[in-house]
Amino acid sequence: MARLPTARDWESYSAQYAAAEARHMDELCRRIDGVKLCARASALRGGVPCTVDLSRKKLSAMMGNQNCHVEIAFEDNITWLARFRLTWTSSPPPEVRDFVLRSEAATMMFLQQHTRVPSPRVYD
Repeated sequence: MARLPTARDWESYSAQYAAAEARHMDELCRRIDGVKLCARASALRGGVPCTVDLSRKKLSAMMGNQNCHVEIAFEDNITWLARFRLTWTSSPPPEVRDFVLRSEAATMMFLQQHTRVPSPRVYD
């Protein structure tokens, strides 16, 4: 069983945690294909060109415990968010993560179609 850090080894723990997070962010940056993401988003918007910033700094600023968001900036000043599920060693199996993501998308689509509750629009 892993022991919890004490006050005197907190500095070491913090450095190890920061290094692990940096490795995780670098891996996430490599995994996302910005060219394909822009091509898909542009196609969904009728060919409006767009850009994405996949830098570690930008991804880290839009990362929670389970998801990471990437801004898709279109030339006509419209901005979308692409949502990526983060995977950690403690994450549920891929089938469960996929089910939860599809459920969240279906819920947002239902809210858009059947209520006046403000919610993000699902495009793909």
